[in-house]
Amino acid sequence: SINTAIEALAYAGVSIGEPGKNLSVWSVNPKSGSAAYDNFPFNSFARIGGRHFGAASDGIYELVGDDDAGVPIQAHMNLGQRNFGTSKLKAMPYAYLGVASDGLMVVRVTTEGASYTYKARAASAEMQTQRVDFGRGLRANYFTLELMNENGADFDLDVIELAATPLTRRI
Repeated sequence: SINTAIEALAYAGVSIGEPGKNLSVWSVNPKSGSAAYDNFPFNSFARIGGRHFGAASDGIYELVGDDDAGVPIQAHMNLGQRNFGTSKLKAMPYAYLGVASDGLMVVRVTTEGASYTYKARAASAEMQTQRVDFGRGLRANYFTLELMNENGADFDLDVIELAATPLTRRI
């Protein structure tokens, strides 16, 4: 079918940069979205029998583990700049995350050049809805949102729900 063909083509990886020189690697998957990985010293990647490997000039490495040679892996997901379909000012009081995490999740909100960072109220290793409360005066036309893990905490994300409430004013 056409969907199967599109899906097969969409499982791709793209490397940006000079091989072996801290590449930025993008992985695209139509079911789970895309991801970028920075500072990878590898010149190629392979999946063999469900295991993932990276090859560099000094050897082949299996890509496993909860850290990067003892350093926590910091995840960062940019959700882009959004106006939520209206030019009106909006208040953004909170967000809900459907997530299982070993530690607190963090949301950074940027409006009109100012950034604010907010932590989830709690964390749970079980998939649960977690609330992130934003500042009471957070009002703007456009919001740029980023999701991060704290201290390299492992997490599985299902959904992000943003509560943008249009106000009566446009500017």
